[in-house]
Amino acid sequence: MDTRNYRGEIKQKENHISGLYIKRTALGSAVGLLWIGEKISFRGARSQVRANAENRIQAINADIHSAAQEANHLKQIATDVEAREGELAQCVRCNTMFRSKFGGALPGNAVDVMGSNHDLARQGWLCQDCWPMASEVYNNIMAYYGAHVGITQKRFIPGYRIVADGGMITTEGEFDSVEDVKSALHLLAARCMANACVCFWPERHEDSVVDGYGPRGNPHYRTIVTFSGRAQAVRVEPDMWVGP
Repeated sequence: MDTRNYRGEIKQKENHISGLYIKRTALGSAVGLLWIGEKISFRGARSQVRANAENRIQAINADIHSAAQEANHLKQIATDVEAREGELAQCVRCNTMFRSKFGGALPGNAVDVMGSNHDLARQGWLCQDCWPMASEVYNNIMAYYGAHVGITQKRFIPGYRIVADGGMITTEGEFDSVEDVKSALHLLAARCMANACVCFWPERHEDSVVDGYGPRGNPHYRTIVTFSGRAQAVRVEPDMWVGP
């Protein structure tokens, strides 16, 4: 993989050429003033100062031509490399420079799916080392999320047997309904490589807030009800046992 920053080098070359043009313009103006001065003073011979300036302009023209050729050569190489390996990118996780065809980027919902605290949950280009790990984690979570069997307050899911324990999970923050709590636990379970929740325990929270004031300045209150919850994340499989 070619990780040379051709585009950066081309930009430097172009900036260098722009600087040479500025120098040439300044010297050209100086030569013109010297020529006018020589005419006014009736000095027919070219002064040494003007001769040196003109020589310097010729040297600058040669430098411009050489730099332009180098820039065009780099542009051709960059075009060929990008067609073969993709654009140069920097990994948002490890800062490694790489070519885009060797890495990738997670979907836009990756941070929400994987959790903002997950080391691999990044938006942007990931290199050839970080991308496979991040995509595997994301795909696994989505697979368990899609295979979710259900959530229950019981210790088991009817018709299924528990094959792995993902541990106790608890919602972060509070929600407007119990269904929202279940949805949050659904995702938390998937992050634990679990496809079900048992021992679900919802909690109700009430908080009184000022909802206005009466004619005498007395406050009116209203009650805000929110919910949170916890459950045991488990991995389950269909119970194939039929019985006697």
